[in-house]
Amino acid sequence: MRSHPKQKIAALVALAIALTTPGLTQAQTSAAPSGIAAPVPQPETLVILIRTTLIALNQANQTGNYAIFHGLATAGFQASSTADKLNQSFAPLRSANLDLSPIAVVTPELTQAPAFTKDGVLRLTGRFPTLPVQINFDMAFQQIAGRWLIAGLAVDPVQVTAAAPAEIAKPVGRTANQIPPDKKKAQ
Repeated sequence: MRSHPKQKIAALVALAIALTTPGLTQAQTSAAPSGIAAPVPQPETLVILIRTTLIALNQANQTGNYAIFHGLATAGFQASSTADKLNQSFAPLRSANLDLSPIAVVTPELTQAPAFTKDGVLRLTGRFPTLPVQINFDMAFQQIAGRWLIAGLAVDPVQVTAAAPAEIAKPVGRTANQIPPDKKKAQ
């Protein structure tokens, strides 16, 4: 990953426009909105959702054009956040020159079991154990008309050393945006 040795990455970029469901942090149920049990997608599908979302974010950060990333989101996400607002929200990642492309070949590790909220939102929380910056993520997806769309995203780059296990990695800085403290998962 590209980083400037003396520059700290200061970004917890949280786009949780659609992550306002009261039970979201508890993700206790796997019921779809219609009350029919929804199975968690296969592990391969989960990896595809995670990787393609972060690759789309990386490309948007590299080009400064968030229109396609915006188009991959739910209607609620799109209504709450324009492409310009996304540009502003992810400015800390861009200014830190954080290159997310290694996630294309590194396997993500889920730190919590994937689960649906009572409103049918699939929550995926985990990390990419990359060095020197580990990429922590918290994502939400909704399946609409057979397609998984982004309902929320938080990305937290964490500086780690080769000697430090991922479990004790310390955030190098945080900038919270649009996730109220009671809606965040405990980290």
